[in-house]
Amino acid sequence: MRSETPHTLPIQNIVAELQLTSRALRHWESKGLITSERDPESGWRCYTTSMVTRIRLIAILRRLNLPLADVERITNNPTPANAADVIGRHIETLNAELEQQQYRLQLLKRVLQHINQAAQSTFSAAAAADRPVHSKSGETLFQLLNTPVSSQEEKEDSRMHTQTDKPTAFRIVNLPPMRTAAHEARGSNPEDQALNPLLAWVEEQKLMGTARIFGYNTTAYEPGDAEYGWGACITIPDDVKLPSAFQEKFLPGGTYAALDSSHEIYDSWQALSGAIETNNVWRLDQQRLCLEEHIPSADPDATVGSFYLNLLAPISKR
Repeated sequence: MRSETPHTLPIQNIVAELQLTSRALRHWESKGLITSERDPESGWRCYTTSMVTRIRLIAILRRLNLPLADVERITNNPTPANAADVIGRHIETLNAELEQQQYRLQLLKRVLQHINQAAQSTFSAAAAADRPVHSKSGETLFQLLNTPVSSQEEKEDSRMHTQTDKPTAFRIVNLPPMRTAAHEARGSNPEDQALNPLLAWVEEQKLMGTARIFGYNTTAYEPGDAEYGWGACITIPDDVKLPSAFQEKFLPGGTYAALDSSHEIYDSWQALSGAIETNNVWRLDQQRLCLEEHIPSADPDATVGSFYLNLLAPISKR
């Protein structure tokens, strides 16, 4: 077995050491936070020792739930003064959010008290809305719920919750039935293990110009899993014969909810799933695969093999 150069570490070593996923590393690279090299023999991503140090810092900051924009500010200028400024602003944001949560908690407690009082009487549910709340103010439940927060609270709430409270908007797209060449792998870095051999074969056959590239989970995945299963498939013409290393896989097509992956992929899937669950028209179709379409980056500054991800969840009418 060929020994690795002491100046670089392969992606599977980073995944194991820092308990990250290769998906997270590829996403950070697509956002310009890190860079990698390609091992000329295996085609796997490798990282220099200085880049590994940067990855460790990013992993710490992400576990503190700092947004990628703040992570970039710190990693691009990792001085104590700059890091303290960014983290200090994040603390201010969390403090303001905690104040809002406390405000809502007190409001919910008052509403619950009012409902419990109404339940012990002969009031109907409709009449309870107009019944005075048990307080010195004598306000009704309707008045209570329409009592505005202070101007400062409104300002903070508007600033902090514009993005988080806004429902995730997904696109509705139709995919045609597709014949694909598929390859699956299981391990700590199954994406590269499944996708790289397929890409090499498709390029060798000169099929990349019209090919569409998809990924899919073959096992359930949770952040921190040491191993999981993942498959890749690439569309091919009907007359192309597959080598024995790959399997033929037909994607049935149909209607999908589409969302660009703008955060770590797991978080984006959670957002898309939540949006479908709360949608009154569409529901998730359990009979078809959820897909991750890999769209090659045309950015001249992007690394070789960089992709944008389009998440595709199969849906049907409720």
